[in-house]
Amino acid sequence: MFMGNNPTLDSLKAHLNSLSKNDIIELVFKYVPADHLRSINNTRLEKNEALLIYDKIKDEIILWFDDIEFIREPYGLENGLAFQLQKLRGMELQILPQLAEFILLMINKVESAFYSGFLDDYIEDYSFQFPEEFENLLSIVFENLPRQQNIDFQIQLNQLLSKCEHSTFNSLMDLIKKHLLIS
Repeated sequence: MFMGNNPTLDSLKAHLNSLSKNDIIELVFKYVPADHLRSINNTRLEKNEALLIYDKIKDEIILWFDDIEFIREPYGLENGLAFQLQKLRGMELQILPQLAEFILLMINKVESAFYSGFLDDYIEDYSFQFPEEFENLLSIVFENLPRQQNIDFQIQLNQLLSKCEHSTFNSLMDLIKKHLLIS
């Protein structure tokens, strides 16, 4: 990590080496981002605890699609979805089947919103895009679901996406092609 002859890094390294383990731990807690701490804590959750958090997040997101004012504006949904999905980091492997169902549900909800004329900002010429966090979840599901469940999931996902007409879904189709187990 500390490579080359950089006096600033050498000074920092010397300073860190002079600190006690407890002092370094205090520094980490002082400066580590809260979402990183949450993801570390999430890796230590029991499955039932992870499911409770997941259910709460899923229920909140689903309610957004009933709020017409909220889904009129694509940026709000994108940012809200990204924020909520960050809360799931670290617990993904404990809730893989639920995440697969959630992904299908979100694609359905987004497609329905597009079909109803929402999630497009015609003034700014911008449409909702799935945030990076959603695509990361999709990759995690692809990489970790047991083979037969993964094949079943990919079949469902392909069937669903084949009915989606909006260009927003193109990035998901590209991601599927990278993880394809079915033809």
